Amino acid sequence: MRPDFVYNAAVLAGLVLLVRVMIAGVESPAAQPLTTGEKLRVRLLPALAGTFLLVVGLVGSAALPLGLPLKAATALALASGALIALLARNLILSAAAQPVTDHEFDPRFALQGVPGIVVDAIPAEGRGSVRLATAGAPATELAAAAVDATPIPPGVEVVVDRIEDDVAYVEAWSAVERRL
Repeated sequence: MRPDFVYNAAVLAGLVLLVRVMIAGVESPAAQPLTTGEKLRVRLLPALAGTFLLVVGLVGSAALPLGLPLKAATALALASGALIALLARNLILSAAAQPVTDHEFDPRFALQGVPGIVVDAIPAEGRGSVRLATAGAPATELAAAAVDATPIPPGVEVVVDRIEDDVAYVEAWSAVERRL
């Protein structure tokens, strides 16, 4: 069997495994949603095998045209694949050891887009109150202020923009609808 065919097959097999890892991830399917500080459970074999095969194939394919003897090219390719797979293992385990946090979640915007109705009029520069209708939960009444400092009378449908210091900053649904 020709060595270039073996190296090309290794590249292809490595790419297939790594695409699978890219799609499925390395998290264990039995892993439940993690809380902050809990370690991630990982499956290393597909990621490391894909990395190893890809590097062996690339290094082996690159070594053949340089005129290295087949045994030397194969040894170099295998050593390179093992070294890079070891580095990948350490990188994956290091990332998995980090606490799981959601850096992009801002609690002020957790209810953004939730509809509600004004209960007590919201003056231009003051506070009124709104009743929010969230699916599967009882209606919640919160202090409210207008996002754009326009007065909103009782009974008007509104949409939450954000919540700050237990005050819902809302906008009339009709204003949002005009922008859509």
